[in-house]
Amino acid sequence: MRPPRRASSVGAAVGAQAGPAPRGYASAPPRQYTVQRCETRYQETWEERTDGYRVTYVYNGRRQVTEMPNRPGDRIRVRVDVSPAE
Repeated sequence: MRPPRRASSVGAAVGAQAGPAPRGYASAPPRQYTVQRCETRYQETWEERTDGYRVTYVYNGRRQVTEMPNRPGDRIRVRVDVSPAE
């Protein structure tokens, strides 16, 4: 034996009571509107680049290290500062 279908009968009764809108009440006309849908995408890239050059050079018998922003080539200019001996 099946249980009675109460939900269906209640739904039909409520729908019948609501019925169509009375005359004189016009339904609103359809509206157009713009919807903005955003999406976040992540892209991972790898890049090799040179930020500078670590240069080791020998001047006056001493080994020195400096960093330069550009490729140094075969030779580099060296500033020499002379101070009096104490």
